[in-house]
Amino acid sequence: MRSTFPRSPTPPPWWAGRARPRRPAGTAPSCGHIQWSPGVAPLDPWVLLGAIAQVTERVRLGTLVTPLSRRCPHVVAKHLTTLDHLSGGRAVLGVGLGEPVDRDFGDLGDEVDARVRAAMLDESLELIDQLMRVPTDFTGEHYRIKADLHPRPVQRPRRPIWVAGVVPNRKPLARALRWDGVAPVAPGRHLTPDELAAHLARLESPPRAGWEIVVHRLEGIPAQEYAEAGATWLVYSPSPTSEGWESEITEMIRTGP
Repeated sequence: MRSTFPRSPTPPPWWAGRARPRRPAGTAPSCGHIQWSPGVAPLDPWVLLGAIAQVTERVRLGTLVTPLSRRCPHVVAKHLTTLDHLSGGRAVLGVGLGEPVDRDFGDLGDEVDARVRAAMLDESLELIDQLMRVPTDFTGEHYRIKADLHPRPVQRPRRPIWVAGVVPNRKPLARALRWDGVAPVAPGRHLTPDELAAHLARLESPPRAGWEIVVHRLEGIPAQEYAEAGATWLVYSPSPTSEGWESEITEMIRTGP
């Protein structure tokens, strides 16, 4: 995958006056699927990102997305800290409920109920946040952890967390508002700029400074239109439901940004 960010955005009303910090040249997100669909051959994202960290200097490295309900929060925190050190402080965590429910969850013996997975996601995020910053003694509905993990991440107080969610669902958007960014998606396709702007209009309050909006770009639509809708990162990648998408991604990696 390749991604870049739109420049000189024309902001929605709540966006006005926000500072635009300098960003790295791009980001290299990796998916967290185990099987996805018959015939597809995903590799482990954390191993891949560690390898990418060794041959890059400026791109941010992270997952879009990691379904936290099937991963131990302390293991994810350790993976992220390791990646952050390997990359010199370029790690970012993208999270979500994940799909498909059958092949990537039920068939592997993992939780399939969306409400339960959402509750596990929220607890995991709280835990990972603590584990990256301070000694932790946590007891929740799904997790009980006492730990003081070292080393701390290069990025302080921790690396950014971006939350994915299917449009027009409001709960993932509200969850994202509590963290560092949102990655909205539409089932089976990419969002248009108008759909992105309409979804961001559902925010219950203005996001804090530095809150990121990560969106996949539809081919043929200028980056500026996404910027005007509020996007801060634009992801270049075919939809994983389109014909020949694996070959397209392979070619994008081969040719480079």
